[in-house]
Amino acid sequence: MSFTIAVCNEEKLCRKSLIMLLQKYNKSRTLSFEIKEFQHGNDLIDSNARFDIIFLDIFMENSIARIIRESDPLAIIIFLTDHSIVNIESFQVHAFSYIEKPIVSSVFYKQLDEAILLSKHIYRNETRSSNEITFYANKIMTKFLTEDIYYFELKH
Repeated sequence: MSFTIAVCNEEKLCRKSLIMLLQKYNKSRTLSFEIKEFQHGNDLIDSNARFDIIFLDIFMENSIARIIRESDPLAIIIFLTDHSIVNIESFQVHAFSYIEKPIVSSVFYKQLDEAILLSKHIYRNETRSSNEITFYANKIMTKFLTEDIYYFELKH
């Protein structure tokens, strides 16, 4: 399964370290990531791209997170913050999580595991009807998602 991920932070060093962590995570899993980097929130908005997971600096204009949420209610937004104090307005966009900087890899990987799991669930619910195969055998109905099928074998 492929995931589109946006990294949006004004600090270049933060963006680069986050991308390195994502690439390291990706190598340790059997996933496919397409990572896009944005310095400014407006660049992210102007891209008109849909992302499964968005890492966003919590102190970017709150309007950026609101615009993202309005245009894609299923996007998983993970805020990055320098402070343990959370911006109350950020709750209004229903962020998935908050990760404190400097980013600790074990915390980051745990949050990413949970975000990937949720994203898979969202994807499956969005596409279930078109990517499902139903079999009937011995009066029993069995459904499979096409992405879960690796091969078929017919035995007589």
